[in-house]
Amino acid sequence: MAFKRKVEMTVGENIVDGGTGLDISNLDIIFNITRTLTLSSNSASFDIYNAKQETRDDILKKGNVVIFKAGYEDEDNVGTIFIGSIIESKTRKDNTDFVTELECLDFASNKEGLKFETISLSYAAGTQTTTLIDDIVNILNIAIAGQDNVTSILNNGFVFAGTRGKLLKRLKKILFAEDLGLYFDSSEMVIYKLGEADSTFGIVRVTPNSGLIGTIEDITDEDDEDDKKRVKFKSLLNAKIKPNTVINAEADINSGTYIVEKVTFVGDNIDGDFFAEVEAVE
Repeated sequence: MAFKRKVEMTVGENIVDGGTGLDISNLDIIFNITRTLTLSSNSASFDIYNAKQETRDDILKKGNVVIFKAGYEDEDNVGTIFIGSIIESKTRKDNTDFVTELECLDFASNKEGLKFETISLSYAAGTQTTTLIDDIVNILNIAIAGQDNVTSILNNGFVFAGTRGKLLKRLKKILFAEDLGLYFDSSEMVIYKLGEADSTFGIVRVTPNSGLIGTIEDITDEDDEDDKKRVKFKSLLNAKIKPNTVINAEADINSGTYIVEKVTFVGDNIDGDFFAEVEAVE
């Protein structure tokens, strides 16, 4: 049970669109990946040990794409936990080892050219909100999930001129009025019903006999506007745990059913850490 850890890492140009990448899974890889149920960019850091000089120069460089999978083969939970672009790469000497440090951002939200470029959009009153969403998706050149949840119209029209970040905040406000949320994850923008997890993710059960490490900690903040219970716990690394996943956590007084708001994957494909730290809301 949970003995055969597995990591797969491919790096290259345009590999999300079918381009050729290099599989570096045989190298020692230490990773830290954070994914959240917000518009914030998901991020990842990797330490790659003793890659060849040409690999460091030609593959592990700024601008290339990373697809990273991890989990336990014997638990059938190996899956993609990060798709992103390298935004910084540097190599240091650590005793006899060459360590390449990569800093990456989620592929869906790392659109450098749109971060400060002005976007202008205008729609007449009565336009379907999905028309606005279609145009945003085309501008960002990303996939979208959950658009079928959107049924509203732009009663007063919509006029906008500003940066991508401000545009997404405006869209999030429009969706919130329809009890919908918005976040980026890996290679797509996701629209979901607030307070409901994506049923396509299934339900992940976490107990002392199925991955739970330690206890379930109550981290509820009485100042939170939604007045909901929040918990934090660690489990063995499981790629099925992702933002908006339903968790059935069973261990102590904080047992219950929760929706994942944040998950951080920490590990090493050779030895040492290999876990997920989860923050979830009731």
